[in-house]
Amino acid sequence: MIELYLGDLNASLTVMSRGKRFHIFIVMDDFCGKQGDALVQTFLDYKKNMGDDPCAMEEFQEWMVRPCISHMEHFKPPTPRAAPLSLTEYLAPETVVLKLVNAEGSLEATMCPGNTPDTHSSTPRVALSDPTV
Repeated sequence: MIELYLGDLNASLTVMSRGKRFHIFIVMDDFCGKQGDALVQTFLDYKKNMGDDPCAMEEFQEWMVRPCISHMEHFKPPTPRAAPLSLTEYLAPETVVLKLVNAEGSLEATMCPGNTPDTHSSTPRVALSDPTV
């Protein structure tokens, strides 16, 4: 994980995988539709438990990343990289932006071509909308 933001009605997660940066985000309006209320409730439960449960942040990240695995596989290099990433490659990698939406009660990742996230640095960080958490 590079960055996690958890807002009142949205969230974003930035992770690195195989030399690529994946910026994954959620907007509650995209959960409208069939069985969307369950997704909203899951999001709110994670948000509520973030301050009390030490595993909640990791579980929330897994919940967001799971629908993105097929995209991550698609963008992996054809052959494993022998050399480690250079500092430039790590700090300014190719970035794939994915949006999580409701697909009949399940999260589905969709590509957002042309979008560039606000993530300009790969310095790890966490941000919460409520400063008391």
